[in-house]
Amino acid sequence: MNSLLGGDFRFFWPENIGNFVHLPFAWDAVLNTGLGTSDVSTLWINSYLYLTASLTKFGLSWELISFVFWLLPAFLFSFIFASILFRHLFPQQKWYSLLAGLVYSANTYILMVAFGGQLGVALAYSFTPLVVWAFVRNFKITNLKNSILAGLILGIQLLFDPRLVYLTLIAIVGYWIVVTPTRNIKNILLQFGFPLIITLLLHAFWLLPLLIYGDSSIAHNVGTQSAFVFFSFADFSHSLSFLQPNWPENVFGLVHFMRPEFLAIPLIAYSSLLFVSNKNIGSSAKKVSSIKYHVLREQKIILYFALLGLIAAFLAKGATDPFPGINIWIFSHIPGMSLFRDPTKWYLLIALSYSILIPFSIFSVCEWLNSKVKTQKSKLQFKNQKFLSRVFIILVILYWVYLLFPIFSQSSVKPRQVPDEYVQLKDFLVQQNSFSRTLWIPQWQRFGYFSNEHPAVRLEELYDAKKEGSIVHWLQSPNRENQLLSAGIKYVIVPYDSESEIFLSDRKYDIKQYENTIKTVQKIGWLKKTKSFGKITVFEITNSKDHFWSQSPSTKITYTFINPTKYVVTVSHAKKNEKLVFAESFDKNWVASFESGIMNQESSSKYDNFLNSFVLPKDGNYTIEISFAPQRLVLVGLGISLITLLFVVGSWILVKRREK
Repeated sequence: MNSLLGGDFRFFWPENIGNFVHLPFAWDAVLNTGLGTSDVSTLWINSYLYLTASLTKFGLSWELISFVFWLLPAFLFSFIFASILFRHLFPQQKWYSLLAGLVYSANTYILMVAFGGQLGVALAYSFTPLVVWAFVRNFKITNLKNSILAGLILGIQLLFDPRLVYLTLIAIVGYWIVVTPTRNIKNILLQFGFPLIITLLLHAFWLLPLLIYGDSSIAHNVGTQSAFVFFSFADFSHSLSFLQPNWPENVFGLVHFMRPEFLAIPLIAYSSLLFVSNKNIGSSAKKVSSIKYHVLREQKIILYFALLGLIAAFLAKGATDPFPGINIWIFSHIPGMSLFRDPTKWYLLIALSYSILIPFSIFSVCEWLNSKVKTQKSKLQFKNQKFLSRVFIILVILYWVYLLFPIFSQSSVKPRQVPDEYVQLKDFLVQQNSFSRTLWIPQWQRFGYFSNEHPAVRLEELYDAKKEGSIVHWLQSPNRENQLLSAGIKYVIVPYDSESEIFLSDRKYDIKQYENTIKTVQKIGWLKKTKSFGKITVFEITNSKDHFWSQSPSTKITYTFINPTKYVVTVSHAKKNEKLVFAESFDKNWVASFESGIMNQESSSKYDNFLNSFVLPKDGNYTIEISFAPQRLVLVGLGISLITLLFVVGSWILVKRREK
C-alpha cells in the first residue's frame, strides 16, 4: 500500500475511510482530533472530503481518489483557468494564454503547496483566475446571468479555502477600481452584491451555525503577531522573484538563500510596462477612437497587475526587511489580515499578476522581433518571418523548466510505502470491537490508524509543554492515570518514525530521541508494555472507561452511535443526581434530552475540567439522547444551500434560454 502525498494531506485506510462518508457534521470526532472538537469553522473543506470519500463506495481506492479529485484538478484547473483569464483580457493574444497557464500552474509556490499536502489551498488557488474572469466578465457586461455565474464560481472557491477567497476579492475590487470605467448603484449590486449573497447562501450550512454558536477553534487559526514574525520565511527578493522560500526540499523552516536564476522572472514580468507604454494608438480617423479605447484599457490592465504583483510581493515577505513594521501593523490592525500568519499566502496574487504580465511581455518581445525580421527580410532571407519569435518562446519555456527541475529529484513528489508495522497495528486495532482510544507520544504518526471506535489522541490535546514541563513529569503527575482512564484511553503508543517527521534534531532523524521516549514511557508504573510491531511500541492502561460511563458502579449504560453529533444512551438502575460522563472534549453545546415528563434538555457541564457530563434526573431505567446543538442549524443551512443552488442554476438556465 502506498501513500501518494505527504505533508498535510491525509492518508486513510480502507477500514476507516467509511467514517467520512456522510453529510457535513458540526462535530469532528476523529478526523483532526481524538477527543473531539467543533467542526463548524472548517466544514467548508471537510464537506469536499466527505463527498470524495463517498466514492470509495464504488470501489475506488483513496490513492486514486486523492489523485483524480484532489491533486490533478489543482494543476489542471490552474492551467485552464489562468489561460481563460488571459485570453479574456487579451483576445488578440490567444495563443499566449497557454504561457499564462504554464506560469500559473507550474511555479515554486503551487508545487510546494500541492506536494506539501495543502490540497485545499491548491484547489482554491486553481479557481482564483476563474473567479476573477467571472467578475471581470460581469464588469464588462453587467447582467443577471453573469452575476449568477460569478456567485456560483466564487461559492465553489469558498468550499476550499476562505483565506484565498479573501485575497481573490482584493484582486477583484482592485481591478474594478483601476480598470472598470463606469459605475452606478444598479451595476454595483449586480457586480458585487448579488454574487456575494449567492455565495453566502450557498455556504449557509456552516455560516449559519458559525454565526449563531461561534466556534472556539477559530482562535487556533488566527495568528498572533509573534506567530506572524515567526512564519515570515520569505524575504523581498524571494517574493519578488516568485521563489517559494522552502524550495525545493519543502522542509518547514528550512529557508534557502536567494537563487539568482530566478531574478529573470520579475525582469520579464515588469518589462511589460515598457512595452505597454509605447503602444501606438494609430491614425485612422474611423478606427482611432476604438483603438484608443482598447490601448488605454490594455495599459490599465497591465499597470494594475504590475501594481498588484508589487504589493503582493511586499506583503508576502511578512516581517522581514525592508520596512517590516508596515506589514506588522497591517497584520495587527486591518480586519481579516490576522488570518495570514503565513504571509506566503500572498504568493497567490503574485502568481495571478505574473500569469498576466509574463505572457504579455513575451508577446510584446515576439512582436518586436517579428517587426525587425519583416523590415530586414530581404537582407536576412528568412523563410519564416516568425522564426526568431518562436525560438525566443522555446528558450523561455526551457528556462522555466530549468527553474522547476529540482522538484523532480525530491522525495516530496514520490509515493510513500506504508510500513508493514502500521499495517499490523491497524489490524490489531480493527480486531477490537469495543470503544477505546489511543494516545500517541510524542505525537501521532501519519499512518496511525484511527476510527470512530478507536480515535487517536494527539498528545497536544492533553499536554501543554509550557505548563507541564517534560513528558515524563506530565505522565507522573498525580491523577494522570485517572485522567486517561476517564477519557477512554486504553493504549499509549510510541510510533515508528518511518517518514523522519517526529524524532528530529536539526531537521534530521535522531534515533536517540526515539529511544529516550521509549525509556520515558517505560518508567510509568501504571503503563504495561503489551505489543510491539517493529519499532512501534504499544503500552496498555487497564480498566479504561467507555465512551459513556457513570460514577456509580451499579448503573449500567449502553449506547448507540447514530452519527458524530448524536448518541442514544440507555441507563439502567440509575441513581438520581449522579453524573453521566460523555468522554468527548467539553463543549457547552452538547445537550442531553431526557424522556418526556422528566425534563426537556440539559447542557453539558465540565467533568475533570475537560470532558462532558450530565446530571441524571431520577432513579430507574430510561433513555437519553445526547446531541450537538449546532448540527440542527447545519441541517437547516444545508436546506438553504440546496434551495439556493437549485434556484440560481435554474435562473441561469432560464435567463440563458431567453437570450436565445
